[in-house]
Amino acid sequence: MELAVNELKIQAKKRLKHLKTDEQDFALFQKKHKLALGGSDELQLKHVLLSSARELGFTSWQQQVNVFSGQSSTEQLDMGTLFYPRGCHGLTNEWFASYHEAQQVMAQDSENKWLLPYKTQFMVVTRDYMAAFNLPLEATNWLDDIKRDMARSYNTPLWDKIVVSILRHRQ
Repeated sequence: MELAVNELKIQAKKRLKHLKTDEQDFALFQKKHKLALGGSDELQLKHVLLSSARELGFTSWQQQVNVFSGQSSTEQLDMGTLFYPRGCHGLTNEWFASYHEAQQVMAQDSENKWLLPYKTQFMVVTRDYMAAFNLPLEATNWLDDIKRDMARSYNTPLWDKIVVSILRHRQ
């Protein structure tokens, strides 16, 4: 369950390197994340890791690591907003406070729906929503292998692989 955490670190290191060489992007990053740094030379990996966590709906890098590494308790687990890509804001989805309710709705049409966590809630989504992830065929096959349920498959090797694919293909 370390693939997703390692992917986050790799992306953060690449972003840090870019921000240290592009003053305009650094200025935008600093403004967006309300950092009081004198210049890009003061930017550290910890700043980029925290920004990554916040962009995915977590309050801290440690919370994100705990979730992505499977160390969080499944009771009231906050999955952040990883499964809510930008391209889905205009789509209608079915939202549920309990996993059991979401699972019942999904079971009615499990060939055309997917169950995804969002913070402490659950969504049942359609093919249009899933298309916004831009996932390769291999990852969509993994979703079929877990019966299209990213909540139930939490803390499994396939969940970890799917999350890595989502991280790599998010826009």
